[in-house]
Amino acid sequence: MVIIKQGSVQGRLYSVGGEGVTVPVLLEGCGGESLFCEADAALAEQLGNLLFKSIRVHGAGAWESRPQGGWRLRRMFIQSYESLEQISLRSAVAQLKELDGAVWSGMDDPHGVIQRLRNEEYRTT
Repeated sequence: MVIIKQGSVQGRLYSVGGEGVTVPVLLEGCGGESLFCEADAALAEQLGNLLFKSIRVHGAGAWESRPQGGWRLRRMFIQSYESLEQISLRSAVAQLKELDGAVWSGMDDPHGVIQRLRNEEYRTT
């Protein structure tokens, strides 16, 4: 079964270019797999500046149900993207520790607040 749905994938951009109305864009996923995408010419030109960098792309994708469970991206039309910073785990944890936690530490039940927020999110989507 294949469905068309908005989604996001990330990987290392290794190819932008080709002929046609849309421009082929290829990412290398975390497992070494190729993620086949396409973009309009203006967006592809922007992506060309990020060649061999890690990015996250968002768009309408054709997702295939896998027999063993989960979904596999067949193809995505990229509508937007963001560049991803490459940092070590140690640096990421240090940055998280620097965030101001005063809001959470001042609450009686921060875990309950987070759970209620998650439940509201799932009801509205």
